[in-house]
Amino acid sequence: MFQELKSKAKIVLILVILTILVGGGVLLYLFMTNQEKQVSSEQITSVQTKEERSSLSVGQQGSWVLLDHTKEITFDDYFDAALFIDMQHNGFYWLLGRGGGEIQAHLYEYSSEKGFTNLSPKIQNLDAVWHIAWNGNHWLLGNANYLFTEYQLVKFDGANFIDLTEEWRKTKTSCPNTMDNIIALDSSFLILSTGPDFCYAIFDGDKFKDISEMFPLYSSGSLKGKRLSYPIGKCNQELCYLAREEPSDHILEFNFKENTTRQVLLSNLFDSTLESGLVDVDWNGEEWLFQLVSLGEGDPPETRIFVYNPTSKISREVYKQPFSTLQIIGWDSSIGRWVASESFCQNRESSSGECELAILHFDGQELTRLPVNIPKIAGPPTVAVSAGSYLISTREHLYEIRYVQ
Repeated sequence: MFQELKSKAKIVLILVILTILVGGGVLLYLFMTNQEKQVSSEQITSVQTKEERSSLSVGQQGSWVLLDHTKEITFDDYFDAALFIDMQHNGFYWLLGRGGGEIQAHLYEYSSEKGFTNLSPKIQNLDAVWHIAWNGNHWLLGNANYLFTEYQLVKFDGANFIDLTEEWRKTKTSCPNTMDNIIALDSSFLILSTGPDFCYAIFDGDKFKDISEMFPLYSSGSLKGKRLSYPIGKCNQELCYLAREEPSDHILEFNFKENTTRQVLLSNLFDSTLESGLVDVDWNGEEWLFQLVSLGEGDPPETRIFVYNPTSKISREVYKQPFSTLQIIGWDSSIGRWVASESFCQNRESSSGECELAILHFDGQELTRLPVNIPKIAGPPTVAVSAGSYLISTREHLYEIRYVQ
């Protein structure tokens, strides 16, 4: 009897030990498996992070892709420049314009949802579409082809085109036959035109107002008494910074809310003691960006980019490089980055040389090249930016770099 109980106790003890060993093995297996899962998860997260950094993606599941839209548009004529001269986005869709001389005027509407719509038959009274601007309510289209035709202005509300040319000509009879730029203000437009003299006018959507007397004159030289031209500019909700095409020691601040102008020395905004050509002005909602090319005697031309905070009155230089082809294009609000282009051409002196083009993001400190391969292009392109979508118009192609989920 005792031996039988002893045998049963041994069996129970063995079963208990086996249970412990098996349970421990299961726990160990589960633990190791969980660790492997954690490691795998960390590895995947690390890869995603690297991809996000390389492409500056706005989400975790998307990427930047290059789309070729060339076959979606058709032209009977081409000229020695980009297919489209101006391309602008209003938050909903793009307008793309071209034409001039023997080249027929074309206007296309484009969105990723609807594709391309040819609006050219509706603008037969326009010889070219070189300037496109949106003021929050409607478009203003203008030609600037001073080599071939007189200026024209057309208002477009998204459905109807209204020719404003005659009304614009009556605003001031001395206004010349060409147009330098149309700049969108908060809810109106600033129109700059050139010729024997320079004219500036505001169009509020209904009527024109000549404001030329607000702008400064040449103080000396053969052009003394003539008005200065400021065809480069950008505006926020209150004021514009306007610049001349030739080297200058100042820019013009135009406050359209208070109807005032004042010349601002570049040296007062940032460290630029030399006369510089201001290439671009842009606004990102908080800060101004100024891109200059310094032209020092005996020194190679330098591209310099400054960011100026109007609240703190502090500016900082964020880029400085000699012989640079970097060009800030605009602000992408979807990722909080400036968008820039940089071209590498075989022959810098020729507009027909073969070039490699890169699109970059700029956070104010570092430039990051987008991982898209753009085919080689001939001559300088036209590049335009909207939120998550960049159009590149070359002489023979129209590309889009788009963020796709």
